[in-house]
Amino acid sequence: MRVPSRVFFVAAAAAALFLGACGDDALGPNTPKTDVLEVFLPDSTADGAVLDTSGPDTVPADTTPADTAPQDTTPADTARPDSTPADTTPADTTADTTPADTTPADTTPADTTPADTRPDSTPPDTTPAATTPPDTAPADTTPADTAPADTTPDATPADTTPADTTPADTTPADTTPADTGPQACPAPADEKVVTHSTIYRQENFSGAKNQLKFETDLCSDTPDSVERTYRFELPQAMEIYAATDCGWDCELVLTRDGCTDADVMTCETSLGDEAFGQSYNAGTYRLFVEGDNPGDVAPYDLMLNLHNTGGQANCQAQALDVVNSNNCQDPFLGDPRYELALTGQTQASDSDDFFVQDADNCTHDGSHIGGAPDRVYSFTLPGTRDVDITLGPDGWDALLYVTGSPCGAKAQVKACSDDVVGSQENVALTLGAGTWYIVVDGFGEETFSGGASGPFDLTVLVYDDACK
Repeated sequence: MRVPSRVFFVAAAAAALFLGACGDDALGPNTPKTDVLEVFLPDSTADGAVLDTSGPDTVPADTTPADTAPQDTTPADTARPDSTPADTTPADTTADTTPADTTPADTTPADTTPADTRPDSTPPDTTPAATTPPDTAPADTTPADTAPADTTPDATPADTTPADTTPADTTPADTTPADTGPQACPAPADEKVVTHSTIYRQENFSGAKNQLKFETDLCSDTPDSVERTYRFELPQAMEIYAATDCGWDCELVLTRDGCTDADVMTCETSLGDEAFGQSYNAGTYRLFVEGDNPGDVAPYDLMLNLHNTGGQANCQAQALDVVNSNNCQDPFLGDPRYELALTGQTQASDSDDFFVQDADNCTHDGSHIGGAPDRVYSFTLPGTRDVDITLGPDGWDALLYVTGSPCGAKAQVKACSDDVVGSQENVALTLGAGTWYIVVDGFGEETFSGGASGPFDLTVLVYDDACK
């Protein structure tokens, strides 16, 4: 029986370990010392291995604990050998030069919010799917632009303008509605300015323009021709009286503070001549004279009277010293009195400040009254007295009235006389102490014929027994 060489090797190793551990004493005290354990083995083993007979092995002994794991009993892999060719790709020796990531670690605390476990109650979307038909437009076959790129150098000098450091405009946006273009008033050069009551004679339309068209419901017919404009200011509520003497189909339109349909105060468009008169509030007024049609215009006369129906606080009156001993009269058949007589004249250039139509205590025929140039006189009474005033016009239609303060006020009329043309006007009344005003006026309807102004005689009597 052949002993395997592995057995001899193991036995020799065990003997060597035993002798190394025990030293020389293991063989007995008389045993000669030796450093070599001679073990005689056959020259060859059963599997043909040659025993290593070289010098002693100086490798330290393996003190690793014995492997006590259970023996692997997995059957050997008897599958066919792997026929995949070996990977001969050279190893990648390129050094990795990517900088190390030095970003600080994310230390944000983890989100510990409990998950939302509520069921989704949103109803499912039942909207029908879009059925837009496919785009059947033909493909764009325009050839590509093959023009060479523009390589011309830009010779424009660099912009050296300093940067704009103006603060941003923070003004709120303007939300004012856009101007829709109401018709503008005529230029000042195309207007005549009226400062007092005036009669305009033989006015014409030379150089006039058709700048405006009034289509308000106040006009029964729409004037449509070139126009003449008269502008004036009313400092307070006053009566305006206007009348035309045309002889053709002329029209009158009065506006306040503008020239649009909304600014129209009065519109007179009847056939023939026009006239109106009423009170208006303070403001800027324009009176337009024009024709019903472009071919109607021709010369005309215009009377425009501005009447202080409320009177004048600063009355332009001539004071009469009636109650004066030099004026005493004690007639044999009459009552003692103060008497003062004078002459005067009104003319077209005089202002027409007053208008008393429909005033209380004024007798007239219902026509326009007080629409003519006037003169005012004042006198003062020391107490209650009977007063008699007589006006003698020289061939014209006069009007006489007496008022309290303010002078000429329609509401302050105490007595009024308006008789036939050319006759004397007379008022007799009792007045108390204070200052009173006598107004010499004309009947307005006679203005165009020149019959509402002219020379006159005026006599004032104040009855007083002091003159005996």
